[in-house]
Amino acid sequence: MSQRLNRRQFVHSGASVTTGLAVGSQLASRDARAAEPVPADFSSQWHVAPDRVWIGPEYWANPLQDWRVAGGKLECIKAAPDRNVHLLTRQLGEQSGHLQMSVRVERAGGGKFGTGSGSAGFRVGIRGPLDDYRNSIIFGAGLDAGITADGRLFIGPIAAAQANGEPVTADSVELRLAAKPSGSGYTVTLAAHDPATGERLAKVERPNLRPERLVGNLALVANFGPAARGRRRKKAAGGAGTGRFRFAELHVGGSKILAHDERAFGPILFCQYTLSGGTLKLTAQMPPVGSDDPQQVRLELMRDGHWREVASEPIHPQARTATFRLENWDDTRDGPYRLAYTLATTDGRQSERYWSGTVRRDPTDQDVLSVADISCNWHSAFPNTWCVESAARLNPDLLAFTGDQFYESSGGYGIQRDPLDVAILDLLHKWYLHGWTWRELMRDRPSISIPDDHDVYQGNIWGEGGEPRRKTQEMGGYAMPVEWINVVHRTQTAHHPDPFDPAPAKRGIRVYYGPMTYGRVSFAILADRQFKSGPQGKVPPTGDRGDH
Repeated sequence: MSQRLNRRQFVHSGASVTTGLAVGSQLASRDARAAEPVPADFSSQWHVAPDRVWIGPEYWANPLQDWRVAGGKLECIKAAPDRNVHLLTRQLGEQSGHLQMSVRVERAGGGKFGTGSGSAGFRVGIRGPLDDYRNSIIFGAGLDAGITADGRLFIGPIAAAQANGEPVTADSVELRLAAKPSGSGYTVTLAAHDPATGERLAKVERPNLRPERLVGNLALVANFGPAARGRRRKKAAGGAGTGRFRFAELHVGGSKILAHDERAFGPILFCQYTLSGGTLKLTAQMPPVGSDDPQQVRLELMRDGHWREVASEPIHPQARTATFRLENWDDTRDGPYRLAYTLATTDGRQSERYWSGTVRRDPTDQDVLSVADISCNWHSAFPNTWCVESAARLNPDLLAFTGDQFYESSGGYGIQRDPLDVAILDLLHKWYLHGWTWRELMRDRPSISIPDDHDVYQGNIWGEGGEPRRKTQEMGGYAMPVEWINVVHRTQTAHHPDPFDPAPAKRGIRVYYGPMTYGRVSFAILADRQFKSGPQGKVPPTGDRGDH
């Protein structure tokens, strides 16, 4: 494929190859809404958000487990380098114009600016190697501007902070970033103000910035510098060390800002379904909502020209999924559906949010059933737009994700194996990248997911029927805890047709093997990795690895 497609072309081609499906009109209408004028100014709403890990549909947190909304503020709970939150719905455009950003910053756990370790502030003009805002949230670089914990402002490399005048000493500061055209480039200023009085406490300026430096994503950052672990942590954070910070009252505006409200991600992130023998099973994937958020997802179907609720399911507290099972489904025709969730704020407001698609009819009249076999999603080219566009042109009847839906490196922060609740969030952070990549295709056709070794944070997996891992990987067994493994199986396979035998494997690990009939083809969904024996000690050794 030599020709790249933009979103509008993709929508057009997708609609043409799926004639008669609701998905074409849904995507086209959503794209039309995105083209309507939208006010560019933006203000955060954390002050009315319930306490929760998920910070809202307008943001992406790197990594998910290190951020919270707590007490009406955004908090980075881990003192580690390059923790950042991207604003998905606003971006710096290529047009000439002004930028104004402000945010209130304070040190979590107490302490004043003027002493201590760490840094916080803005990153602007973030661009990755691929021309996609989602690629930029993982691989992008931009212009940094912030304050160190010891009270010094900087624009650009954090090392410049030490040369910038007297340090600020305050319990909290309001950072104000501004950019304006100047000659053939831009002048960027950063000022620290007293949040109560508005008094300016310090200011730095950087002139002659090339215009291309101010095009791309916008983000908040805790601890500037590349993510690292161990001895490299302090050096990676630019010599300023690391700390914990809270943010509040983010405001973005100016003629250089482009509004992209259609880029919001959530609260219903994506869904997967299968249709077999007249039974529909569908799983909605949710973010980590809080205990004070609504805990139900609703399924609605189009009946007589109106949406009618047909089922409501609770959100699983660990997998953050809601799975629906409907028998006696009319599989002779396409069936539009939508998932619904009520997003509530602490001041009593409620808004309904939807994710819609089409359950395709069972293609029993086709001579050929096409299956897209997709595996090994390394995410080095996230969001894999070329692959998705190519698959859309082929218009497969069934998607088969046959293993390694993500890798340990997906998302850029390695893996976290404990404690259990944090390890689950780490897993979800990677799984969400997979869903974000493929959700436009999954919403309108059945899909299968088979967990493989990297899906369970192992280089190889011989499950031994659910045994715990022994001394070496090649001896067999699972390395991660049972509850964590069950989250993998629930997120990836809960929408599969009912298993042949629902009895769990050893130690209570969920099973997913069983039959599926679609398009007059009888499939066997195999969980070979789950039950396979480890080779070490069972076959003659042929090298220094037990699997060789």
